[in-house]
Amino acid sequence: FYDQARPRQPLNRLLSGSSCGAEHRWATQRIVATVLMVLCVLIAALRPVQGADLQIAEQTWQLGDYVAHANAVRTDFLAQEVADKFEIERSNEKALVTVSVQKADGSTPTDPVEAEVRVTVTRSEEETAENVEMRTHRADEDVYHLGVLSVRNGEPITFNFAITPEPGDKTYRFGFERYFFTD
Repeated sequence: FYDQARPRQPLNRLLSGSSCGAEHRWATQRIVATVLMVLCVLIAALRPVQGADLQIAEQTWQLGDYVAHANAVRTDFLAQEVADKFEIERSNEKALVTVSVQKADGSTPTDPVEAEVRVTVTRSEEETAENVEMRTHRADEDVYHLGVLSVRNGEPITFNFAITPEPGDKTYRFGFERYFFTD
């Protein structure tokens, strides 16, 4: 499930509240995660108006003349049609990592760019980084990088990204930590 590393966020309080039954909470989490995934894709694909805030949900990074959008969600929150289209197994024990890179004009993303995207993850109990195999998908003018990895209940995972937007350009690095819950 899409769950921020900071447990005090309002979304987490809403979804983990004891006033909801487990089935209702699970259904609500699935709906919210699907909406968040769609928003992430839309944010990456659309060209925001001048001056738009690029720190939406802390999943957007300004990288010199580029903007990167990254996210990670459990694959069982994907619609079956989306999972089929991208050949992704829907499972509460797998997560999908998405990355897109756009050229930026000032602080506003403009055109999608080809990029070399490398993703590694470090799990709480392991000291070595694990590479995530990323696949590139193109739709019209948009370019998306997708990868799938296994997750365990309650395990914090640190995602590290190394992105080279265009051949010969500088490599930018950023990351975030995410907890996944499979129960």
